[in-house]
Amino acid sequence: MNAENPYRPVNLESKADSSKPKWRGSRPFAKAKLPVWMAAYLIPSIIASVFYGCWLLAWLILGRMPRPMFDDPKSIEGAMNIAYFASFLILCSYPALILIGIASVFLCPIRLTSRIRQRILLSIGYASMCGALLALMYLDPGRVIEWYFD
Repeated sequence: MNAENPYRPVNLESKADSSKPKWRGSRPFAKAKLPVWMAAYLIPSIIASVFYGCWLLAWLILGRMPRPMFDDPKSIEGAMNIAYFASFLILCSYPALILIGIASVFLCPIRLTSRIRQRILLSIGYASMCGALLALMYLDPGRVIEWYFD
């Protein structure tokens, strides 16, 4: 009967291999989730780039370094209005973004041999990035954050 249908396998039981890992989802979907996960995990660096991106744009528009208490970012015309509004929205959503970043540690699509080791390493990495952001905001090189909030 198999000779009549060349597309049907001879023995279905021999084709099933139990040694291969069974994935709960499709692999292309897991690869598609990776950029979204990376964006959530890198939120502290995105927040830092918001401050320094606005500062660099103001420098380009003014032709000199913006000074705190003199060059208000809200009063600089041109593309700075759009950049300031977009950065303001990102900074207002910062508490929710931090929660998403913490959740991203536990929803990582990368598969390692040890789930516990993976979560510990990702948690340490995320905590160190948040600590580096706080240190950057405290030290404020170039008085960028002071300029932004004046």
